[in-house]
Amino acid sequence: KTLQVGDDAEFDIVLPEFGSAGEKVTGDIITITIKTATGMKSFTTQNQVYLGHNSMVSNEISVTSLDPLPAELKGGSQFNSLIHNNFTVSDITKIQFVCNDNTRAGTELQSNYSGSKIYGNMSGNTLVVSTPAPTMYANSSCVDMFRGLTSLQQIDFGDNFNTENVTSMQAMFRYSGITNLEDLDLEHFNTDGVTNMSELFYGCSQLGTGNQTITFPSTFNTEHVTRMDHMFYDCSSMTSLSFPDNFNTANVWTMQAMLS
Repeated sequence: KTLQVGDDAEFDIVLPEFGSAGEKVTGDIITITIKTATGMKSFTTQNQVYLGHNSMVSNEISVTSLDPLPAELKGGSQFNSLIHNNFTVSDITKIQFVCNDNTRAGTELQSNYSGSKIYGNMSGNTLVVSTPAPTMYANSSCVDMFRGLTSLQQIDFGDNFNTENVTSMQAMFRYSGITNLEDLDLEHFNTDGVTNMSELFYGCSQLGTGNQTITFPSTFNTEHVTRMDHMFYDCSSMTSLSFPDNFNTANVWTMQAMLS
């Protein structure tokens, strides 16, 4: 049932009888989900209730404090297109990902399923990508996600940008204007499932400017990566790279022009 603000609703849920009359049944018996327009939800369960002949259980659900549904970004190229189509790319010098935010609205950068909404709005030269959910999941494909954002100098992924489902980071930062590692903090990146890092930093000619050294965190696992071709192609300002011990190339079958 669709409700407007201030509406009350009453639902009757009929269950088959189980057990004998008056028998106490334990465990999660009934689950009711409430979903708001922004993708919030509330689970309510009836536990350890008497469900027998002619029994009735009533429960009032408060919607003042709802738990959010998950939020998942669109695929990298779709996310990129939404940015290019809805914002002036030359104005964007920073992108900031914000979770647990119930205050923002703006352009919908909606998820691929009916989860919490994801919004984009400009704050000065910062594109704020926000969601009421506690975590923002990157799509399994991050291909071309920030490609062509040539004015971009900084990306703040925050602590709740989750990449555990990502399998491809191909050209994720290709031809972006990112300047140094402090503005591209990959500390919380989980790359356990990534198989493709081809062209990852392709054409990021400002990476390393000011003698900055790109240092990958220990979480940057490359155990399953098969492609690293053109990974740092045309990173012309870069003077050094420091890889963690788990920068594993055992399954990589191409490094063509990796450092060209």
